[in-house]
Amino acid sequence: MAQYKQCPQGHYYDPTMYNTCPYCSGVSRSVDAPGGLGSSSTIPVNYQNQNVVPPTADPVTPVGGSIPTIEVVNSKKSNSDSAGTTSTIGGATVPAPINFPKPKENEDTPPEDDTKFVVGWLVAVEGPYRGRSFELYNGYCSIGREQGDIILKKDKQVSREKNISTVYDSANNCFYITAGESRNVAHFNGKAILSGSSKEMTAYDEIKVGTTKFIFVPFCCDKFSWSVEE
Repeated sequence: MAQYKQCPQGHYYDPTMYNTCPYCSGVSRSVDAPGGLGSSSTIPVNYQNQNVVPPTADPVTPVGGSIPTIEVVNSKKSNSDSAGTTSTIGGATVPAPINFPKPKENEDTPPEDDTKFVVGWLVAVEGPYRGRSFELYNGYCSIGREQGDIILKKDKQVSREKNISTVYDSANNCFYITAGESRNVAHFNGKAILSGSSKEMTAYDEIKVGTTKFIFVPFCCDKFSWSVEE
């Protein structure tokens, strides 16, 4: 059985018959027909589908014959959605390229919610998320390591859920920060946020939770606010 070689363009050819890819160079070759009849047949440049996987036998058209057809058979998909198709050539089945699963979305970003409106941002300036920004929404916005509106999985010193919460009061167009249901102490402008207490936030206040320090950047302010729904 011939060992086929693949050119940079993806074509397969027999290196014992050609020095370079016949499809790319536009050449053809004549060979002795099987059976020693003295006649010959030629492999055309546009041999069937040039980009399919290599056949299992020398792709020479026999005398009085025709180029073998290639049947593509759908195979069952696995749970990982990695199964593709197979090509049946001359009774032999060859696997087609694998369809790899789609990349997962950013695990630190919760699903989008059309009922939420951006009212500001927390910009990380220290810790594992340094350089990233996190959106704050109308109403309550909780921060935790595993659960919450802002999830900080890389910071092991953040409580699993509700370490702190921010609040946007749309009626009065102002922001607050409150301590969550956690034993991990968070800091606001260098001072601990006591359980059950809240502090009003203004532009560029500092918030530290775990090892992550944020700068608060409001979007809603005296120049803009979302309309309060009746």
